[in-house]
Amino acid sequence: MADPFRSPSLWESLTLIGSKGRTVFPGKVSLSVRPGGLKEDEAPLKGQDGATRTFLGYQDAEATAEVQIWNAEQFNRLRKVLELYRNRRGSKPEVLQVVHPELALHGIRQMYLFALEVQPYSPVEGYRMTLNFREWQGETRNKTKKSSQIKGGGAGEDFTAADGRDIALPSAQRALANPPTKQAVKP
Repeated sequence: MADPFRSPSLWESLTLIGSKGRTVFPGKVSLSVRPGGLKEDEAPLKGQDGATRTFLGYQDAEATAEVQIWNAEQFNRLRKVLELYRNRRGSKPEVLQVVHPELALHGIRQMYLFALEVQPYSPVEGYRMTLNFREWQGETRNKTKKSSQIKGGGAGEDFTAADGRDIALPSAQRALANPPTKQAVKP
């Protein structure tokens, strides 16, 4: 990873890579990162006064990029960047690989643009824009493998598994292959 003392120009640039291509922000870019981490959430337990259950989750990281440009050529390049990756009403956010050494330091790989703020033009400070990115966490789903349930009669008989295979199992192995449900029965 490039350090800011030997390669300051890398720390002043920002690259976006997405489905519409790769683009580099013009001008000077400064980036600040609020890394993600654990977050706690509490929910009351039903039927128990004042008792709560704590859930641990993950707070997504956020990054704020300050872009500063000084001339018409940089302004036109900035407009092209925004045309590519600015989110439109009613559309899904574009998931981007945001490339900057500060993000690499925190292990942040994918983000989406969720806010954009423009400052008034100033002859001294140029044109400034603030872009806010939030870390993208792909959905995770619990996947379970289907177990072969055994159909058949008494001990020592041949059985047909749910996938169509003919098998012969002793009764103890049949019981293990077809365990009872873990759902409790109400009285």
